[in-house]
Amino acid sequence: MIIFGWNHVTIKQIGVTFKNLCGHCHNNEYWILTRRIKWFTLFFVPIIPYSIEYILSCPICQYGSALQEGKQLEDIKFLAENNQLLMDGKITVEQYQAKFNQLGTGEESQIQNVVAEVKEETKEPETLSFCTNCGTSVTKEINFCGNCGVSVAQPVSV
Repeated sequence: MIIFGWNHVTIKQIGVTFKNLCGHCHNNEYWILTRRIKWFTLFFVPIIPYSIEYILSCPICQYGSALQEGKQLEDIKFLAENNQLLMDGKITVEQYQAKFNQLGTGEESQIQNVVAEVKEETKEPETLSFCTNCGTSVTKEINFCGNCGVSVAQPVSV
């Protein structure tokens, strides 16, 4: 008896990309690039990948779209990997800038803006509020709770 199957899925978060306003939940957050691989399995062990897709999605509501192979995907993947390295503290700001300079973009002001935004995102929020429905901490920039989805336009301040 041979047991085989398909649709076993592995998901890997590659990293944050750029700030974007979500058309679904209306939050302005850094979107996340994720890789999803579907596998053919033999005896419940993943053997052969048969589908690989990259998905760019909102971190709050997971709304997003699949990206097609090409230069745009490679650029976003490069950005996500390096942003994640910077946020994890595995590379310095100088190393981050050097990687983009090696790419030959020459857009140093754009890189500095991305670095400033990434640094700003890693700071602790100044005004902390809580969702009135579930009690999850939220900042004043967020329109909907990431935990329960309720509008947090009128949060209770602490």
